[in-house]
Amino acid sequence: MAEDEQQDRGLFGSSKPSEQEDDKEKGEEGFFSKVKDFIKDTIGFGTIHSHGSETIKIPVSLIYKDIKDTYDDIQPGEVIPYKVRVELIIDVPVIGRLTLPIEKTGEIPIPYKPDVDVDRIEFEHLSLEETAASLHFKIENKNKFNLGINAMDYTFSLADTTIANATLSKSANIAQCGEGILEVPITFRPKDLGSAVWDIIRGRGAGYSMVGKLEVDTPFGPMHLPFSKEGGTTTFKKKDGSRDLDESDFQNEE
Repeated sequence: MAEDEQQDRGLFGSSKPSEQEDDKEKGEEGFFSKVKDFIKDTIGFGTIHSHGSETIKIPVSLIYKDIKDTYDDIQPGEVIPYKVRVELIIDVPVIGRLTLPIEKTGEIPIPYKPDVDVDRIEFEHLSLEETAASLHFKIENKNKFNLGINAMDYTFSLADTTIANATLSKSANIAQCGEGILEVPITFRPKDLGSAVWDIIRGRGAGYSMVGKLEVDTPFGPMHLPFSKEGGTTTFKKKDGSRDLDESDFQNEE
């Protein structure tokens, strides 16, 4: 009957635990009372031979959106506790069937994709034919755990023209709820930007967009975190940061 009741409840069912269970789960286990029986399954395994051992892998898929939509007080970027209760049902010769309870607790993250923006674009000299510059990406970590950046895959467009598309191996550590800067060298041809290049020359800046992903290490293992930005505006600055771009910075070309 308990099994039927569980099936009726479903994955996101609204059936509430009994008052006795609720009282037991208050205090430091208050969180678990909300997610009790979020995932429940029965899996069959084979034989463990005498004096032998087996590693039992239990596949679990967590859809973060489902967790957030079901429990309003769980926000992206947080680290939440989990509890796994397992009952091993074992058939032992002569003795018969035994049930061995196992319990494991720990923490899992609810990842928040990073906020990646262009802090500035620096240059040493400009030419309509070819310009070398440095993109300074500002990365904001909105998670309550550290991110160790290993690589960055990105496409960067200026004035609706793609000027950089690359996968870079970059190393940087960004503390929880902190910020960091990644400097990326690029080479492009300003004349490909069309009339927008004159706005850049006059210091008015240019619109940009970008899309990509970060490969990061976390206390919970490696992650691939996507990012995107639309409708941003940036200006060019001298490498030493002393001033913005103007007409005098372009080389005379025959």
